[in-house]
Amino acid sequence: MIELASPTDDSDCLHAKMREWRDNGVRLGWLILSEQRQVWRYTSDGEPACSENPAQIGDDALLPGLVLPLMRIWEPGF
Repeated sequence: MIELASPTDDSDCLHAKMREWRDNGVRLGWLILSEQRQVWRYTSDGEPACSENPAQIGDDALLPGLVLPLMRIWEPGF
Protein backbone atom coordinates (compact mmCIF):
# COMPACT_ATOMS: atom_id res chain seq x y z
CA MET A 1 0.00 0.00 0.00
CA ILE A 2 1.32 3.45 -0.89
CA GLU A 3 0.09 6.74 0.57
CA LEU A 4 1.40 9.83 -1.20
CA ALA A 5 0.77 12.88 0.98
CA SER A 6 -0.47 16.11 -0.51
CA PRO A 7 0.84 19.43 0.86
CA THR A 8 -2.40 19.97 2.82
CA ASP A 9 -2.40 16.54 4.53
CA ASP A 10 -1.68 16.29 8.24
CA SER A 11 1.25 13.90 8.70
CA ASP A 12 0.05 12.78 12.16
CA CYS A 13 -3.27 11.70 10.63
CA LEU A 14 -1.46 9.89 7.83
CA HIS A 15 0.75 8.01 10.31
CA ALA A 16 -2.39 7.00 12.25
CA LYS A 17 -3.94 5.78 8.99
CA MET A 18 -0.82 3.75 8.19
CA ARG A 19 -0.86 2.15 11.66
CA GLU A 20 -4.52 1.26 11.16
CA TRP A 21 -3.75 -0.38 7.80
CA ARG A 22 -0.85 -2.29 9.40
CA ASP A 23 -2.99 -3.39 12.35
CA ASN A 24 -5.60 -4.68 9.91
CA GLY A 25 -3.20 -6.97 8.07
CA VAL A 26 -1.37 -4.92 5.44
CA ARG A 27 2.10 -6.47 5.22
CA LEU A 28 3.87 -3.48 3.64
CA GLY A 29 2.99 0.18 3.40
CA TRP A 30 4.96 3.23 2.31
CA LEU A 31 3.99 6.72 3.42
CA ILE A 32 5.60 9.24 1.08
CA LEU A 33 5.90 12.76 2.48
CA SER A 34 7.19 14.69 -0.52
CA GLU A 35 7.43 18.05 1.28
CA GLN A 36 9.85 16.52 3.83
CA ARG A 37 11.47 14.15 1.29
CA GLN A 38 10.73 11.22 3.57
CA VAL A 39 9.44 7.71 3.04
CA TRP A 40 8.10 5.87 6.05
CA ARG A 41 8.07 2.08 5.70
CA TYR A 42 5.41 0.26 7.67
CA THR A 43 5.51 -3.53 7.98
CA SER A 44 3.38 -6.00 9.85
CA ASP A 45 6.29 -7.11 12.04
CA GLY A 46 8.02 -3.97 13.25
CA GLU A 47 8.12 -0.30 13.98
CA PRO A 48 7.96 2.21 11.10
CA ALA A 49 11.30 3.19 9.61
CA CYS A 50 12.04 6.51 7.92
CA SER A 51 14.27 7.00 4.88
CA GLU A 52 15.43 10.53 4.10
CA ASN A 53 15.43 11.54 0.43
CA PRO A 54 15.72 8.04 -1.08
CA ALA A 55 16.22 7.79 -4.83
CA GLN A 56 13.92 4.75 -4.96
CA ILE A 57 11.97 2.29 -2.84
CA GLY A 58 11.36 -1.40 -3.15
CA ASP A 59 11.13 -4.62 -1.13
CA ASP A 60 12.62 -7.73 -2.72
CA ALA A 61 11.20 -10.00 -0.01
CA LEU A 62 7.55 -8.99 -0.50
CA LEU A 63 7.58 -7.47 -4.01
CA PRO A 64 10.48 -9.01 -5.96
CA GLY A 65 11.57 -6.87 -8.88
CA LEU A 66 9.43 -3.85 -8.02
CA VAL A 67 11.40 -0.62 -7.75
CA LEU A 68 9.66 2.74 -7.53
CA PRO A 69 11.89 5.67 -8.53
CA LEU A 70 11.23 8.77 -6.45
CA MET A 71 13.39 11.52 -7.97
CA ARG A 72 10.45 13.15 -9.80
CA ILE A 73 8.35 13.11 -6.62
CA TRP A 74 11.00 15.20 -4.87
CA GLU A 75 10.93 17.86 -7.62
CA PRO A 76 9.25 21.16 -6.63
CA GLY A 77 5.71 21.42 -7.91
CA PHE A 78 5.15 17.67 -8.26
